[in-house]
Amino acid sequence: MNAINIRKYTQTAHELPPKDVPIEWISPGGSVVRGKFAGGAVWFPEGSSMYVYYTPVFWRALPSR
Repeated sequence: MNAINIRKYTQTAHELPPKDVPIEWISPGGSVVRGKFAGGAVWFPEGSSMYVYYTPVFWRALPSR
């Protein structure tokens, strides 16, 4: 199992992600997931109409392509 370097992430309790920017977040259970923050919720990747039902613990912006 790979260790997650949380120093590269921002705590959601301290700052929310920017709107409509692709992000990677860490769930309360420790899973790493990608999506974006929009409309007050964190959404799964493009093409999905699903959002997460929990507050991510940490997040970081993904590099633009």
